[in-house]
Amino acid sequence: MAFDPKNIALELNSGKVKSVYLLKGEEHFLHQFLTKKIENVLKKKGSVEKRVFIPEELKKERLMDVLNTSDLFSSRKLLILFSPQKLKGRIQDDILFYCENPNPNHTLIMINEDFYSKSKFLSKLEKIISPLDLRTPFDSELKKWTRVLLKEHNKTATSEAVSLLVNLFGDSIYHIANEIDKICINYKGAGPININNIENNVNWKKSYQNWEFLDVIARKKLSDALFRGHSYLKSVPDFMVIMNIFITFFTSLYFLKISGGTFLGSVGSIPLSPYVKKRLPIGAKYYSKNELEKIIQYLSILDRRLKTSSISHESAFTKFLFYAIG
Repeated sequence: MAFDPKNIALELNSGKVKSVYLLKGEEHFLHQFLTKKIENVLKKKGSVEKRVFIPEELKKERLMDVLNTSDLFSSRKLLILFSPQKLKGRIQDDILFYCENPNPNHTLIMINEDFYSKSKFLSKLEKIISPLDLRTPFDSELKKWTRVLLKEHNKTATSEAVSLLVNLFGDSIYHIANEIDKICINYKGAGPININNIENNVNWKKSYQNWEFLDVIARKKLSDALFRGHSYLKSVPDFMVIMNIFITFFTSLYFLKISGGTFLGSVGSIPLSPYVKKRLPIGAKYYSKNELEKIIQYLSILDRRLKTSSISHESAFTKFLFYAIG
């Protein structure tokens, strides 16, 4: 089931909190957003004890004891279990039984970040609890979320401004939320935020560098890439962030090339914004399949060198641009 912000807000604002939730998908911001909303509703009813469990550090008895124990005078419990698909042995049956007969005094939130993971246990679990789809939404849903996040700051924005935010920062809801935070800090106006307010924001100009840089790489403009790239390099706290962006970008180009122009979604650890995704077909025209294979191999070797030896990041960055574009 898709995670619709309006429906969830109506449900929680009415004070309705389920005993068990199953969240499925990689959008960490949504995990935190929903968990915080649930916690706030529970706090209106009294004190709340929040505990987090991870399968690798889990003792079966400890979790089940907490789930099954209620004290008339104690606080309500909000229990968060990460990666339920990693549970092994008898505790799987115990969890399934609990989900069918939950403790009404507690709320259990299970978070499975791997949307596509499959197992007999997960199949049984999802028959008991309808999972909430917490993957990064499509553009139309991202616009809904942008308005919801603006409302959290008691702000509104024009349709054009909302579209711009989604177009540039829609690789994840977290990225959109982060940009909205920056914009709202500096916005002193009383009316809706518009495109000019976003473009005049100092923090926005820094974020602009990312997709502008990838745009000139896609079109093989070496001089522009060197100029914009070194400016971008100075604004990024960790060079491995740039490496991950390179790997994701060129791998996406490669898959687009071999799939006959069909974009296969995010294939790396760094999702790409809608703006950059639209530029991928352009890049596919400038790079041959053979070139992309060599670039990806070069990045793989460079990645290992960066992790095992001390080399100049600026030098490695410049050499890569000359290799890939020159």
